[in-house]
Amino acid sequence: MGKKKSVVLITLISIVIAVLCAITLFPSFEVPFRIDGTFKTWNPVVKQYDLSSELGGGYYTYYYPEGVLPASEYNSNYENLATQEEKDEYADKYVAWKGLYLEKSETSIFDDADTASVDTVSQDFKTNFAKATELVLSRFEDGGYSTSRVAVVDDYALRVELPASDKNYATTFSTFANVGEIELQKGGVKLEELEENSVSYYVSKFEVGEKNKAAYVEMKLTKEGKELIESIKGELSSYSGASDSATTLDVVVGGETILQFYSDFISDKNEVISAYNLEYLDVFEGFGVLLNSALNDGSSELKFKAVSSESIRTFEPVYGENALTLLYIALGVILLACIVLPIVFYRGYGVSSMYSTLSYLTVTAICFAFISSGIFEVTLGTVVIFTLGLLLVNLINARIYQAVKAEVALGKTVESAVKAGYKKTLGGIIDVYAVALLGALAFLIGVAGVYTMALQTLICVITGAFCNLLWGRLINFLYLSASKDKYKYFHFVREDDDDE
Repeated sequence: MGKKKSVVLITLISIVIAVLCAITLFPSFEVPFRIDGTFKTWNPVVKQYDLSSELGGGYYTYYYPEGVLPASEYNSNYENLATQEEKDEYADKYVAWKGLYLEKSETSIFDDADTASVDTVSQDFKTNFAKATELVLSRFEDGGYSTSRVAVVDDYALRVELPASDKNYATTFSTFANVGEIELQKGGVKLEELEENSVSYYVSKFEVGEKNKAAYVEMKLTKEGKELIESIKGELSSYSGASDSATTLDVVVGGETILQFYSDFISDKNEVISAYNLEYLDVFEGFGVLLNSALNDGSSELKFKAVSSESIRTFEPVYGENALTLLYIALGVILLACIVLPIVFYRGYGVSSMYSTLSYLTVTAICFAFISSGIFEVTLGTVVIFTLGLLLVNLINARIYQAVKAEVALGKTVESAVKAGYKKTLGGIIDVYAVALLGALAFLIGVAGVYTMALQTLICVITGAFCNLLWGRLINFLYLSASKDKYKYFHFVREDDDDE
């Protein structure tokens, strides 16, 4: 390629990368003019991540079965009683267990209230609590929360955590606490057909999505389900002009109505669709997890108390308030080293390597912020994977440089040495990225955090391979074509033969 064309292409590429770097890293600031009638704040890509609880903090609450009180609530109730007699009577209703109090009158907790003690908690209660714990845990995993946490506290309560990035945390906490049985009701009455068959006999799954700028929950029906809907849809009210007395097909979980379907929500093929405004998509995704869990995983006879807004608390990032700032500083130092050191040692080739480094930075950063938004949170593991990918890109660039240098030492011209160097290192580079890619794909079968790490690794591996195998080679070719002194470009010393 000619020198002029190379310069033009390098200039255009430099402008694009500079813009992408600004989008990725330029600090936040208040826009000095109105947009849509209001002042906006510019935020770079790195400010738009869904952070994990370890980096961004989060929310937590407790799930208590009915009849189980935390010690704080028990003590507050006890102290608010007026007389000692009332206090003694109140205390006699409970059995103390670690940081909890178990109500004796709850037959689901004890087989016999008269003999209630820490040693006589019924096996049915223990079994139902274990089942409820399993359901809650699977729901947080199915919800795609890579850093959510469900922990058993004092044997008979659950502490659940969500990262601060979940804007609908209150609804999520409340929704996932419902571990009751799923039912189909018509006009508030359970369908007679469910006396013989379960809901899963008629419904195969619930699907959440977007269509025509609206979020919806779609109830996928089996053959028997379509026949059932066909037989009752004439009795359902129309959504247009519906009143409080309208007859609807209700999906109920644990006695709570989750969805209501009207006759005009039923398609010609009897596929039931409930569409709402797009702003409720996140809430509907939680409903989808709940409904599919209740449909496929069953239910527990145990019932958790309702989660109130007062019971939800916040917690600070695991590694401290300044963890994210310190992390960005450390990454900045590593990034600066990956830019400066190659230029110092490799001169022009180091400049072309800088393009690979910045391209890797911007592509992965943008993918993490937008392509993966809502799929996973950025964790400390994300930072480690990103850093390893960045170092790998630069190590491979260094390996290519050494291969080219070795070819020049054999007496080849720079152009021939570059071709031979790339050719000799190609197989090894492909092997490295192939192994990394297969490793990431293998972990896609995992759940929650493992699955998240696999997705993040895929982004870094694919981006790194592109930078080393294609993009970096193109940039080096352009710079080499525009360079007058090929030896100086690579920081090589020309050796002249003095023999006559």
